Amino acid sequence: MDEFDEAHRVALILQGYIARFDSLISASPPHLDEVGLKAQASDLKQDIRAEHKRLSASKYAPQSPIEQVYLIPAIRQANGEFSKYPITSPTSAKWNLGLGAVRGEMVYRMGMLIQKYPEAASKQAR
Repeated sequence: MDEFDEAHRVALILQGYIARFDSLISASPPHLDEVGLKAQASDLKQDIRAEHKRLSASKYAPQSPIEQVYLIPAIRQANGEFSKYPITSPTSAKWNLGLGAVRGEMVYRMGMLIQKYPEAASKQAR
């Protein structure tokens, strides 16, 4: 896999996580499914934890430089942030604060990736 394809693959992973955070943060009260949103947030938290474990366990498998600089730190930081912010009620101010803090880690690394590989964020891979 060449550098562009790897950057594109990592960008897609980060974009997927960011979209999931956006969906949770943008839920508005009249159509609020509190139980469903809490379940989605819990699933997202578990997915990030699983990805963190997978990436941590793959010390023995070679990782690309792009994964090492952009994906692994984003997952590690998001996993750490999730432990600081419990999943509360979507009607609580802490809901957006906590999810926003975790999302920020993903957005930060995505911004760095796009700055170095602007074409990686495009929808079309080569």
